[in-house]
Formats: sequence, structure tokens, C-alpha cells
Amino acid sequence: MCETQSDKDFLLLPGEEPNEFFGGHWLDIFPKPVYWVMSRKQGVPYVEDKPGYGKVYHVGNKEEMLRLLEDEQGLAWTAHPRTKGSVNTPDIYNHEPFFLSDRFMGAA
Repeated sequence: MCETQSDKDFLLLPGEEPNEFFGGHWLDIFPKPVYWVMSRKQGVPYVEDKPGYGKVYHVGNKEEMLRLLEDEQGLAWTAHPRTKGSVNTPDIYNHEPFFLSDRFMGAA
């Protein structure tokens, strides 16, 4: 959809505001389409090959979310820091491995 609405003077980038795992509101973007589920039940692998989709990731915690960002070269950042649903972020997690990672780009 973003590609069909973009042109040489206007670029839309697909992203998502998952609001899981890291705390508060945060956003992510990947350089290509990535299929992932924001839960992982016991016995379900972190990544599996699904017919018709290819790789599908099942993310169950912040460590796995960081792993997905690393595996697929995604970027993440805090959405509207210190306001709304992010009122305490990024301050409450500025010591966490995901925040200190080169995959986390700060705040918007």
C-alpha cells in the first residue's frame, strides 16, 4: 500500500506501533516485509517456515523482540516519549539491552 501511494516527491514507509514487550508506545520498521506474531505459546518455535508466508516469527518477550529486530535488521524507537501511553518512557528502560542496542534509535 505504501508503495502505491508514494512517488518521487512523497514517500510512505510502512511501520507498526506494537505496544508490547518494551513498555509504553514504540514503533518499528523493517527493510522488507516481516511476518511476526506478538505472542509465543509454549512449544511454538521462535521462527518457523509457513507455507504461503515463508518465515513467521513468534515473539513472546522483549529479548525475542530484540532478536527479531537483529535478525531482520529492523529499527525501533519510542513513540511520543514522556506523553500519553509513553509517559514514563524511555526513562524506565534506558538501561535495558534493547534500548542500548544499535537497533533502538531513541525517540520520535
